[in-house]
Amino acid sequence: MSEAVVGSNEYETYKKNWQAAQEAANEAQDAMLSKTEEWAEAMKAIVENELADFAASMEESLTGGVSFDELLTSMERRSSLQEEYLTTTNKIYETNKLMRTAQ
Repeated sequence: MSEAVVGSNEYETYKKNWQAAQEAANEAQDAMLSKTEEWAEAMKAIVENELADFAASMEESLTGGVSFDELLTSMERRSSLQEEYLTTTNKIYETNKLMRTAQ
């Protein structure tokens, strides 16, 4: 390759070729980044789906097929019934105690 003099036709040709090469490289880089972003989004969706499936499987395994929400509701109801039983038992005890004292 010979030394091109600034302003000569040869220089202008090199310059245009260089600019075209830079533009092609930039377009290739943009395309690669776009494809990389698409790939990352696809991988994110796959991981999210896998995690959701795993969580659902774990929930089913740990709760015997009912959801955590249903299990929590059931436990809250049981706790409420236990409190009600204790309150009633204490009332009966106190009533019996008063009746023994009155006799």
